[in-house]
Amino acid sequence: MTVSDIGTGASLLSLVVSVWVLYDVRKVKSALRLRVRVPVVIKELKKYSSTISDYLDQFEDFLPQISAELGKAQAKLKYLEKSLPSQTKRSVKHLRMSIEKCNVVIENKDDVRKVYVEMNKVLEEVKDNQKDLNL
Repeated sequence: MTVSDIGTGASLLSLVVSVWVLYDVRKVKSALRLRVRVPVVIKELKKYSSTISDYLDQFEDFLPQISAELGKAQAKLKYLEKSLPSQTKRSVKHLRMSIEKCNVVIENKDDVRKVYVEMNKVLEEVKDNQKDLNL
């Protein structure tokens, strides 16, 4: 065995260690993002949901506002989707796609209400996930 062989082996070993460290750093970064930023996002999504609930009582008068609130919620959900574990991530993605497909017009009041209900379900799931993380 020559010094060159030892150097090659050390280089390969350092590559494996570097990849492993990179993977762990990404996990830590994701967990930190989940702990720090997600509670703020949840609070904002609750606010959007509450506003939509208020607007649903007089649906015809608040169509543009409902559409705007759903758009804001969709943007927050897109951010949230990056930070969550796979099961919750699927729920958030499904909600985001439901919002995207939902056309806020007078004839679709029931669809908007379904999106609102789904938003509340996903919020509860994300809050439960956040509580589990804090344990």
